[in-house]
Amino acid sequence: MGAAKTVLRYLQGTLDYGILYEPVKDSKLVGLSDSVWVGCLDDMRSISSYVFSLGLGICSWSSKKQKTVAQSSAEAEYVATAKATSQAIWLRRILEDIGEKQEDPIVLYCDNKLAIAMGKNPISQDQMANILTKAVTRDKFIYLKELIGVTKKVH
Repeated sequence: MGAAKTVLRYLQGTLDYGILYEPVKDSKLVGLSDSVWVGCLDDMRSISSYVFSLGLGICSWSSKKQKTVAQSSAEAEYVATAKATSQAIWLRRILEDIGEKQEDPIVLYCDNKLAIAMGKNPISQDQMANILTKAVTRDKFIYLKELIGVTKKVH
């Protein structure tokens, strides 16, 4: 009941917020995926998330428990990235159907600690998908919210 009240208070306080979509010439589809290993202590399943942006705002997002129990954080990230890759393929086909064909390969960033350690990936601090899977500070939340294109509606 307490969690439901928290959600309702959050929704009430954010009624003036939404994603602003404006025309952008030659917009590119970009995806970001993330996971939380053992995100649910009840069943030990990890949580996968992804966001895709097209231009200035996100156009597709998901945050779900994985169907199986991952044996490592690397496996949980792999599953999350695989789901995001499937979504990228689907989005590419939809965009082509509506006349917005993506000529270049779709960039998909993943927040994998092993990959970050190996490649020193600078995108890890700006990982938009973190807003869906991790508890972040208020300042980080505001930063990520703006990064994915959520802004206050102009009346």
